[in-house]
Amino acid sequence: MKNKGVEGELEISRIIKRFFKKYIKNPKVKPMPGSGNIPGFKGDQANLPVFLREYLHEIKRVEKLNLGKALQQAYREAGIRYPAETGLKVPLVIHRRNNKGEESWPLHIWAVTLPLLDFYGLIKENLELRETLVGYKNKEELE
Repeated sequence: MKNKGVEGELEISRIIKRFFKKYIKNPKVKPMPGSGNIPGFKGDQANLPVFLREYLHEIKRVEKLNLGKALQQAYREAGIRYPAETGLKVPLVIHRRNNKGEESWPLHIWAVTLPLLDFYGLIKENLELRETLVGYKNKEELE
């Protein structure tokens, strides 16, 4: 059963390296899955792109996910004990069903669950960046 989790961590490591290769200091670091960090970045989290270090990646590749327990684990590992508390990291649960059969569509694709305010914060940052770079003048231009 542990192998599914390790395989899931390795998948996420490959995805991160594919998307953010130019931001990784040493992309040839060997993956070392199984200790709760992202493989390939263990022991040297400074190798992880700086913009990803503010997120705690709780990776789950299981047949049946208990999202509540996964969120509790992510919040606990992020240092958040109560809803009003803020932690050092934003807790993410990255998850997919282990089965890749057609009947499990779309449950076998990777998805992410994160706090709603952080999700909206990401959208707001994206809009502010667009306004700065592209020069949106008013909200009608965004529609």
